[in-house]
Amino acid sequence: MLEKIIPLLLLFCCGIFLKKQGIISKKDGKLFGQLLSKLIIPALIIKSLMTVKFTFELIFLPLSAWFVLFFLFIFAYLFAHLLQLETQKRGAFITAFPTWEGGAIAFPLMFLTFGDFGLSRMILFDLSQVITLFIFIPFLATTFNLENKVNLPIFLQQILKNPVIYAVLIGIFLNIIGFNSPIILNFLTMISNSFLLLLFLMLSLEFNLNLRDLKLASLTIFLKTAIGLMLGLIISNIFGLSGIEKTAVLVGSSLPPSLITLVFTEENNLDTAFLANLISLSLPIALIFSSWLIEIL
Repeated sequence: MLEKIIPLLLLFCCGIFLKKQGIISKKDGKLFGQLLSKLIIPALIIKSLMTVKFTFELIFLPLSAWFVLFFLFIFAYLFAHLLQLETQKRGAFITAFPTWEGGAIAFPLMFLTFGDFGLSRMILFDLSQVITLFIFIPFLATTFNLENKVNLPIFLQQILKNPVIYAVLIGIFLNIIGFNSPIILNFLTMISNSFLLLLFLMLSLEFNLNLRDLKLASLTIFLKTAIGLMLGLIISNIFGLSGIEKTAVLVGSSLPPSLITLVFTEENNLDTAFLANLISLSLPIALIFSSWLIEIL
């Protein structure tokens, strides 16, 4: 597992070094976010969905993810209210809590352990979050933006312009018709290979550990991991999942917040520093915990 974990940590350290040297700065974070959401993530989704072998039983994986997402969202609202967080921090907390970081943690770990078969199961579980992450979560973040009022028609137009939605549809369509062009696959692979690099560069730009938020970040990591794992166990037992499918649900449910939520908090002037600290602390913990979880399962 170390050969997969250490390179991810090195990517983050490279970002910190580049920031210290003045080669990249915080203003570059929005550019990285745009490249991720408009180009790189759509390419990754199309490539993944093109190559997944669909069977009827696999429908339980995205359904399990919807179950986990829904209840994580409920818990996020309850905890934000109990903790009496200020608006910008509450927005960042609620925006991030229901999400999980599959690309940087679960994908490489499942591939390392189970190969393409395991990776495809994790992608299918993550599919529900992809849809939620680029439709509901941005709208949720917008509601906490103190500078702008929510304009539903304009927001719906933004959804229709979102390339991720079309990437999901294109990927499923190409899979159905059996399209498997090596040229297109290689092209999509070249684009998606920069996914982790840009994500960790964006994270390093936002990283600025604040001891004032350390207690809240630690509490959030514990709650999200414990509740997510509990929800994963419940839904996998309800659907009768076992083997690699159950592993995908349990690992996915207990992951830390998605790095992509940094883009939404940045765009809506929420507490991005708190979220960056939370993700920075949770990533190494999650790498160790997820590796251990896969090992015992």
